[in-house]
Amino acid sequence: MADASPVSVPLITGNGETVGHAQVDQSDLDRLRGHGVVNNWFLGHRKDRVLVKPPAGNVTPVDLLIMEPKDHQTVVFKDGDPTNLTRGGFMMMWATVLLLLPVFLSLTMT
Repeated sequence: MADASPVSVPLITGNGETVGHAQVDQSDLDRLRGHGVVNNWFLGHRKDRVLVKPPAGNVTPVDLLIMEPKDHQTVVFKDGDPTNLTRGGFMMMWATVLLLLPVFLSLTMT
């Protein structure tokens, strides 16, 4: 069984300063390292996602690399913390549910 204990990964700025840390399961970090995703994790400009630039690719949200959502699925942070990249911190939802959620909430709050 893979090790799911969380480890801390530094988040850096463009000039290499560490500005915080993200938590990720050791087994996911090992898998990402196997794909060349090692360093240069950073918080996006809206501070809503941790991003990384793989050696052969575009800047990508780390949660998508970990969870690998299918078409029409999206990753939601259960606790709202984008630096909690542990599998226990995620929930997969169908994108259409997210579109309808505000409507549902407005109907139930009246």
